[in-house]
Amino acid sequence: MLVYANHLTLEGSGAPDAIFRAVGGWLKEQMGRGLHLAKLKSEGKHDGNKRDGTPSTLRIYTASEGAIEYYAWVLKHPDKDDRDRQWITEIGVESGSEKLDISFVVQTEEMSARVDPPSVSRPRVVQYVVENIKKADDARFSEKSIPVYKTKQIGEGSDSYRALLADIEKEDRRYPIVLVSPTDEGEYLLDADYLQNKLIELAQVVRVTSNFNLDEMKEILREFSTYAGAVNILYTPNKFRKLRPLRYSADNINSWGDRQDDRASEILSLVTRETNRFYYRLRIRPEKIAQRSMHQRSEELLLKSAKITAGKYEEERKKNTHEKDMWLEIAEDKSKEVDELNNQIDKLNDEINDLKEKNYQKNNTIEHLENRLKSEKNDENIDFLIDFLCQENLTALNCLEIIEKIYGNKCDVLETAKKSARKSTFEEGRVLLRQLILLVTKYRESLINGGGDSQAKDIFGDDYAAMESETVMENKKFKRARIFEYDGRMEEMFRHLKIGVSSDEKKTVRTHFYWDGEKKVIAIGHCGKHLPLPKRRKRKN
Repeated sequence: MLVYANHLTLEGSGAPDAIFRAVGGWLKEQMGRGLHLAKLKSEGKHDGNKRDGTPSTLRIYTASEGAIEYYAWVLKHPDKDDRDRQWITEIGVESGSEKLDISFVVQTEEMSARVDPPSVSRPRVVQYVVENIKKADDARFSEKSIPVYKTKQIGEGSDSYRALLADIEKEDRRYPIVLVSPTDEGEYLLDADYLQNKLIELAQVVRVTSNFNLDEMKEILREFSTYAGAVNILYTPNKFRKLRPLRYSADNINSWGDRQDDRASEILSLVTRETNRFYYRLRIRPEKIAQRSMHQRSEELLLKSAKITAGKYEEERKKNTHEKDMWLEIAEDKSKEVDELNNQIDKLNDEINDLKEKNYQKNNTIEHLENRLKSEKNDENIDFLIDFLCQENLTALNCLEIIEKIYGNKCDVLETAKKSARKSTFEEGRVLLRQLILLVTKYRESLINGGGDSQAKDIFGDDYAAMESETVMENKKFKRARIFEYDGRMEEMFRHLKIGVSSDEKKTVRTHFYWDGEKKVIAIGHCGKHLPLPKRRKRKN
């Protein structure tokens, strides 16, 4: 499985030495011992052990006799936690007089179908290379490479938004843009500089300043706007020139873990999903280097031919030519196989994009028809609502029926919610109805726009809770009572709305729900009496 791929183009006389120092330092860490520069540049196989005791094997390929020198290091080692997985890190270098290209590829080989997908991370050797390039006297990133190794910033004025929009809409843009916004309190859930370091040469990270103008941003960036702590990943335009934004709210980011490394890893996996195939094609292949090395040895044999007999020379020449032709044929077959697979992948991706475009158009048509239907049924809905509101008392079940009837395209009222509502004796139905309407309208809209808990507090005040108490979360029985079946799967519904704190069920109701970000629907799993809680221990006198 391809995990990570990248390609850097460097310039300057100090670039080769910086690269060899970086690769040598990284290999010392991976093998438990260092290799002298001469060995680092020589073909061969070496065994070692990582610091945690995991065995590792290094294979070196070189073809350094020509004007352009080629090197490749392929390191293999088993996963320290799962022996059914093997990690393969491949580094390739092509060094000429004016520039140096270095490619990185990380892959895994799974020996069992039961192995979980690997987590995505940037190999440490990339950081070693970046640091050594910065320290070198004459080494730098090429201006021809993608200039995405420094964080950008917007929010100082309208020109900054327009400049970003121009970058976003470039038809030849080959890199995703990751837009990071501050929370309403001015804090950042993602460290933009740390994230850019992880995404060097893969994606451009853009930080929204804490004092940005939201109205100005929305007016200029439109659907590409990001705020309230959310992150927006803007992939490259597809063949229809459609831009593909992918927004994650503050709640999503918090769910990835507390550490910046965990959050950066999640973003890296989303970015490499788009960039891996492109950079994998650019990689400097070890098999090509082996092929060049064999060709160079053949040339060397020709130079030595004057020192051997004609018969011996002819014998060696035929033998070497046969071997070279065999390797060329194998390499050509492999190259054709890879090209065929890449063509199949391109074809499938084009079909996927076609289906996405058709699906996008169908969804627009469906939404238009739904709006028309809603408009045509408006009188019916009004009559339905009036009948209920004329009732002296609205029950919890009445409230759910109203919400389902009027806002059925925005919410999914589960049978478990109706069952709990039937048993409820809650008497303040109009208060509950107002709360449910806010849930499926204003709160739902804030979630669609990347809002989180802070927006919920503005909408519901203290009547909103993003999570249950520690005593509930630490008890399997009571946690289980807050898990409901939705769309064929079990979902935790710890988010809830509350009315009343009294033990009197006539004055108290709790509404537990789940946000389906994919369908953009609020799923209500419970609307009734307070779900069970651990009993408080009585104090001893």
